[in-house]
Amino acid sequence: MNSRRTTARNAALAAGVCLATIFGAASPAMADTSNAYAQALNVSLLGVVGAHTTPSQVANDGTQPTQTANPGSPALVGAQNFVKAGVLVQQATAWKEGRDAACAGLAGNGGVVAIGNDGTCTVSGNGGIAIELLNVPLVGSVTLKADAVTASCSATSLGDLKAAASLANLRLETSTPNLLGPPTVTSTSLAGSTAPNTGLTVPKLAGLDVATLMINGQSFDATNNSVSATALRINLLGSGLLGTTIEVGNVKCGETKYTPALPVHGLPIAGGALAVAMWFGRHRIKSLTSSLRGAR
Repeated sequence: MNSRRTTARNAALAAGVCLATIFGAASPAMADTSNAYAQALNVSLLGVVGAHTTPSQVANDGTQPTQTANPGSPALVGAQNFVKAGVLVQQATAWKEGRDAACAGLAGNGGVVAIGNDGTCTVSGNGGIAIELLNVPLVGSVTLKADAVTASCSATSLGDLKAAASLANLRLETSTPNLLGPPTVTSTSLAGSTAPNTGLTVPKLAGLDVATLMINGQSFDATNNSVSATALRINLLGSGLLGTTIEVGNVKCGETKYTPALPVHGLPIAGGALAVAMWFGRHRIKSLTSSLRGAR
């Protein structure tokens, strides 16, 4: 009887060695990672960066608490005279379970941005925003206005990529002077031109080129599991402004990585370990079985 018990224990030990060898040889699972980027404003001339906000960037290796960067009203580096009304806002957040979100752009006076736990972006503010595209004395001016101009994105390690833009009440406002009396102001709604990746040319002012717009720009990269968005990209064409690009609300989410319980890179090792463990277990159990028969 004692011999049988000893044999049973040895058989269980052999099976345990097999399992330990298989699962111990594979690399331990790594946690899901996440990254997010947000920049309210970037002005460049012929590709050279000028006035801009320092981007809010966060990363989470999957073991850290929630990482967030929200400077409130981000400081503007350099000088610009295009934004005539509104405040700059930006926030980026990365959670440890492979989720991230970002939101950035221009909001009305007193505006703030907040990213909820579900990744949604909420922007507040009053009075709207204004970006001057052209201003020529004795000719007139063209200004882009809206309640707010912001872009947002979110991503998960499972490949759920989202992007959106807030462009409520987007419109072009043209002001032309009169010899007598106040200037003539006309407003053209762009509410029907806010679908993703909508490009348009601003009408000329007294024969002068003004600008081209890319509204609600979005780009999805399934290979790297990432998404980027720009609420508004303006290429100025006016005299002295040609080559100037204004980007409002740049965000990027993703490059998140999902690691299963048994990482792919551990499978070859586990496969080899399984073969060795099975060989060892087979011969060990065979030997124990022979001993059991002899004990009878």
